[in-house]
Amino acid sequence: MKFLSIYIILALFGSAKLLAQPYEFELVGRWTNKELPDLKGQRFNDIWGWESPEGREYVILGSLDSTYFIEVTFPEHPVVRDVVAGKDTDCVHRDYKVLGSYCYGVADEGNSSLQVIDMSYLPDSVHVVYDSDEFCRRAHNIFIADDRVFLATNLHKVWGSIPMTVMGFDKGLDNPRPIHHLPRLLIDSVALFTHVHDVYARDGIAYCSNGPAGLYIYDYSDRNAGLQLVSSLTSYPDQGYNHSTWLSDDGKTLVMADETHGMRLKLIDLSDIESPEVLSTFGSNTDLGSIPHNPFILGDLCFVSYYHDGLVLFDIANPEEPEMVAQYDTYPNNKDTVYDGYEGCWGTYPFFRSGNIVASDMTHGLFIFKLKGWESPLKREQDEEQLLRAELRNDKVIVDFKAPYDGQINLAIFDSRGRLLFNEGSHFIGHRFESDVPELSSGAYVVKLETDVGTEVVKTVKAN
Repeated sequence: MKFLSIYIILALFGSAKLLAQPYEFELVGRWTNKELPDLKGQRFNDIWGWESPEGREYVILGSLDSTYFIEVTFPEHPVVRDVVAGKDTDCVHRDYKVLGSYCYGVADEGNSSLQVIDMSYLPDSVHVVYDSDEFCRRAHNIFIADDRVFLATNLHKVWGSIPMTVMGFDKGLDNPRPIHHLPRLLIDSVALFTHVHDVYARDGIAYCSNGPAGLYIYDYSDRNAGLQLVSSLTSYPDQGYNHSTWLSDDGKTLVMADETHGMRLKLIDLSDIESPEVLSTFGSNTDLGSIPHNPFILGDLCFVSYYHDGLVLFDIANPEEPEMVAQYDTYPNNKDTVYDGYEGCWGTYPFFRSGNIVASDMTHGLFIFKLKGWESPLKREQDEEQLLRAELRNDKVIVDFKAPYDGQINLAIFDSRGRLLFNEGSHFIGHRFESDVPELSSGAYVVKLETDVGTEVVKTVKAN
């Protein structure tokens, strides 16, 4: 199946900026809703992702009034599967994280709420299972780790603004309840910080970006002890508004973004967590006043949603000398002058095992990329786990087993809209299983094979 016309349309919109490096962002799909109200000069905000047990990929995308659940299993053809309205219809800031099949969402304008949305029914629909302002009327950001939900700058309808609330699941994943509150940090009646803007948590340690106050690191591993301050970084090069962080896979390095015009990203050495130190600073177009927003580390790469500069990629294999290796400008409206205000790429999600990389632009919506010259380390882990391979070739499905197989096999084929087209089971012995399937027109399909050694979901395109 040829997608030449689609690629031509995408190419006319914008182009990747090549940097004489081995990587290149290739735009393979886009989605936007031009009918959305443009109340504050933007329509979209945060983005996250979820992969279903069947291998389908979904984007969670926030807008001023709603949350969109968009399937990107076939990135050339993103499909909106469902939309969930927020309580506030003019919400610039939304934020999402996922635990299991649940999406947890917060908003930071008006009389909003904490929403928990069950995605297990996709591609048919999603179900809102919790929507309450009992413990959270507004929060700026949310993070989930170690069976904890972290709400950064949580506005409680009775207690007022709380720098951070930590919630647990004593009553189930669909009914979180507070277990700790991080108070304002005061010394001699002087406030060191009054809010937590964003938080990253893992293995009992929370890294809190506290705006102008800098970075504060807390130990939350002992539920009975609450949040214990480990260390802080309150003075560092290119300091501005400490916005967000992300931890490297090995836990030794932290990337930190200051959401301030012209300020560079920082890599922090955590070899001594009680004394974090800046290893290096790096950035894109800082001389023009560019603004980093949300950085994410995967392997030796750091993916950054960089507002006016779009999606920017850095190689941090040598943390003392990070190198910019790829860029795609999602906001070509911007002219090469000194940057003003906040426009462009809000967030990105590079964690799909397929290697699909998605990004949200405040004005232009959803962008879906492949990164030439790169295979996701998550994909490599997936391949090592799989015990079989399958492909759809002409009107035949071919399955190769890594070891001789003797057992039941069930074959199902779905079209790109999730409709079941073929379903058949049989007993098989051998290394290679082949089965004729009904004649299929050219297009995108999902082949699902269930065996005694595992389930394989193959996304494939059948040509004429």
